[in-house]
This record gives sequence, structure tokens and C-alpha cells, in this order.
Amino acid sequence: MFSGNPAWRGDIRRVLKGVLLLGHGSARGEANQMVWDLVHRLRSDLGTEHLEPAFLQLTQPDIGTGLGRLIDAGCREIFVLALFLVSGNHHTHDAGAEIRRILERYPGVEFTLSEPLLLNPGFYRLISGRVARAIGSGVSPSPTGADIERESFEIVETHLQGLELPEGEKQVVRRVT
Repeated sequence: MFSGNPAWRGDIRRVLKGVLLLGHGSARGEANQMVWDLVHRLRSDLGTEHLEPAFLQLTQPDIGTGLGRLIDAGCREIFVLALFLVSGNHHTHDAGAEIRRILERYPGVEFTLSEPLLLNPGFYRLISGRVARAIGSGVSPSPTGADIERESFEIVETHLQGLELPEGEKQVVRRVT
């Protein structure tokens, strides 16, 4: 029976998940606007309001404000998508420490910090394609059928991580997608 709270259905609690899109922050308003534009596009394309922007420094909203909005919306699992290329100090120390400090006030709220963007195979293909075009390389960075299949499975596995589904249901999702 529905209790009136969308996070509850019968005796089974559905944990709301949210995403904090974390940028560095810039003194240039145009750079910060790019993050806001990405957030608006993702909200629209994915049909979710549980996605908030935040910036590590120099502009607002800061991490505490972004997390607060997600927590106020009922999110208890938060994926922090860090818009950082490499595992520099901001990624490896500053962001995680700040998030942990803020979440100490919110027992039961958990977070996962994404890996840096350069570790994503799709991001590598983007860079490789641009370099190939820039140098006029005859090498085509176009993916093969096997590459597409492998990347598809990686994407599915990424989305399945952290979901509280029985393994049998995960197998069905893997087959259907």
C-alpha cells in the first residue's frame, strides 16, 4: 500500500538516488554556465530532478548547497560526478574530504565519488578522434562491433553498480539491454 511518501511502497523502502555534478568553479561566468547547461540538459533528457550542480570553489552553489538540495529531496545515495580530468588534489583529497565533512550531519546518506574522466574509455575515444582529425591521420578511431558491444556492457555494469537488485534480476537487465 502506498503511504503517500514516494520513497515508500508497502514494507519495502526504495532508496532515492541523486547525482551531484561537481565542477571546479571559475571566475569566468561562461565556464560555470556550461556546467549549469549540462545539468539542465541532463535533467530534461533523463527525466529527473535529482541532479544538482555544485562547484568546489569560486562560485555557487557550493558542495554543501548542492548536497543539501538532494538530501532535502529525499536522496540517500548520492553519486558525485566529478568533472575533473585527472586524479589531482581536488579530486583525490579536496572533494571527498568536503563531502565527508558535510555528510557527517546526515546519518544514513552515502556517496560515491566518480573516477576522473580520463579513465573512461569513451572519453579516450573522444580525445583519440580529435587528435586523429587534427593531425590528418588516416587511422580511424571508429569503434568496431566488438568495441561497441564491450562499451555497452561497461555502461550497463556501471548503471547496475549500487542497485539493490537480486543477481537474477541483474542478469535479466543485462540480457534485455
